[in-house]
Amino acid sequence: MAMVLSLVLVSCDLENEIPIDLPDYVPQVVVESYLQADKPLTLLLTNSTPFFEPFNLQDLDRVLENTFVQGAEVQISFADKTVVLDNTTFFDPLTGAFANYYSPEKLDSNYRGEISLEIILENGDEIESSTRTLEITLFDSLVVEFNDDSLARVLTYVTDDTTSVDFYRRVLHETTLDSIPDQDFLVEDKLSENGIIAFGTGYDFERGDTVINTLYHIDKAYYDYLLSVELSIAANLDPITQPGTIFSNVGGSANPLGIFTVLSFVRDTTIIGQ
Repeated sequence: MAMVLSLVLVSCDLENEIPIDLPDYVPQVVVESYLQADKPLTLLLTNSTPFFEPFNLQDLDRVLENTFVQGAEVQISFADKTVVLDNTTFFDPLTGAFANYYSPEKLDSNYRGEISLEIILENGDEIESSTRTLEITLFDSLVVEFNDDSLARVLTYVTDDTTSVDFYRRVLHETTLDSIPDQDFLVEDKLSENGIIAFGTGYDFERGDTVINTLYHIDKAYYDYLLSVELSIAANLDPITQPGTIFSNVGGSANPLGIFTVLSFVRDTTIIGQ
């Protein structure tokens, strides 16, 4: 009986296409603003696009026009002052970060109060958010260890404040910051052991290699945002998984997506063997 069933299945056409009617996609305004102490204020304002929409390099001007949201009134307020960001292009060659709203005004590294964001789009819709600067968590030590094959690993140790709930993002680059990170992951301080958090690599490095360690002390909103982005990317790679939802800390009548936060971080560059 099993053999007969197998023969029947082989003779069947199992490649029939099933059309699926997808609902019309409604774009959303996306906000990304990563403020840094003693750095100019920048913000990227774009429109989201459908997952299956083709990217036409032959009509790049139209793609860029539909992607970037221009003509908005953008202002960031802190320390009893309000800064208006100009609708102009900004590019950071060190990190590859791009923005289309910019002000040379800088956020004071000693400021610890609330920082608010207000955006009014050309159609009158509004976007708002708020955040604050967190204290930088320093590295306790960075240790380089070699194995018998003269390959090295890097161990990074951090002391966590056990009196508060903290979240971290650890990023490790090799050679330059504009390269794809070797490591990029999120950590809750509940994973610490006796207040110590340890990060490590494999024996992946040779003498003379440059390793750049960055530790971001982040708030829960940014942690949830990054985690939701990771889960959404994973869902897009699985055809049977329900699409993920992006967590945002921006709101308002524009029904936006995105994140408004301050990057508080420590960074250390290690040349292996030196």
